[in-house]
Amino acid sequence: MPISLKQEHLKRRIRRLINDLFVPEVEDRRRAAKELAKIGAPVKSGVPALVQALKDNDSEVRCSTTKALGNLRNTSEPVLQGLLILLKDKNYRVRLCAAEALGNLGNPSEDVLKELPILLEDEDFRVRLYAAEALSKLGHISQPVVETLLTLLEYEGSIDVEYSDSESTCLHAAEALVNLGNTSPPVLQTLLRFLNSYYIYSLPAAKVLVNLGNTSKPVLQRLLALLKEEDSSVRLDAAKVLINSGNTSKAVLQALLALLDDEDSEIYCYVMDALGELCNTSDSVLQTLLTLLDDEDLGVRLNAAEVLVNSGNSSESVLQTLLELMEDEEAWLRLNAAEVLVSSGNSSESVLQTLLALLEYGDSEVCDEAARVLEKLRNFSKNI
Repeated sequence: MPISLKQEHLKRRIRRLINDLFVPEVEDRRRAAKELAKIGAPVKSGVPALVQALKDNDSEVRCSTTKALGNLRNTSEPVLQGLLILLKDKNYRVRLCAAEALGNLGNPSEDVLKELPILLEDEDFRVRLYAAEALSKLGHISQPVVETLLTLLEYEGSIDVEYSDSESTCLHAAEALVNLGNTSPPVLQTLLRFLNSYYIYSLPAAKVLVNLGNTSKPVLQRLLALLKEEDSSVRLDAAKVLINSGNTSKAVLQALLALLDDEDSEIYCYVMDALGELCNTSDSVLQTLLTLLDDEDLGVRLNAAEVLVNSGNSSESVLQTLLELMEDEEAWLRLNAAEVLVSSGNSSESVLQTLLALLEYGDSEVCDEAARVLEKLRNFSKNI
């Protein structure tokens, strides 16, 4: 679809959603508000309608509408006044959404800086947290803001609050304090404590610690464990944090090389590119990869060779490793070794014979892949 048609389609959709903000059915209003919040900047023409929708009698509609306005960077007086009124809303979610929106808008007006600090004393811990974060975003880093966040580091939940999430609150507060430049012992201890928690907490905690220069054994061990999580997005993010850590030990490189066998192609591409870049810029990484050509794990040897070939290193030791792997009893290992050799420009008789033999293998998937690599080989060599 041409860009102009896509834009026109989006405009029509936005107009429909804005109209739905005022229909009698509450579910339709909720849906419209949520979708408008997701769309973001293109909704700027609907600001007047969004400001009006802030007065909806349904708290979910009010909350989603504040998010939509917070994404638009519109700091006009009607927007600010509409959000300021919601700081006193009876629903805690609406209050925290309004605080977050005001922080995102980035306008530290006199009225905003007068009303937001009041929420630091809110009865709901989540509202206090969002108010402190909003004020810090606005550059209002007062002692009450810091004290609020430090207090929330030790929050243990409340039996009076439904779905109280003390872990999320403590981690959120620690991240906010780090963003303010506060790396005091209580903050670091909180982050380290989360390393032993579920991945939705341990991964962001490890990321913050790495960004602070902490690549201690507990941090690295947790990241290595996260590379084996079932969720592919967690594996990818853990790999990114590990690479950013600058740790290129043999254990880390072995773990990253194992990801080249990951079923998620995005993980394969990222790790391959990252290791290739490290190989070309770090002599220690290059030497470690060359050492791993003799690893007892044949998969590690193959992946190390592939990284080296892709980074332009087709030395005798690399090629010899691949030739040896082409003689393994495992068909997929022979096939992959042959493909890496083809990529290196090797069109020798042994490579050709290995691929021809795989065309007659009992597994149709292996046969199909062998045919594909043979076609690739024919493109490289006019003699085949």
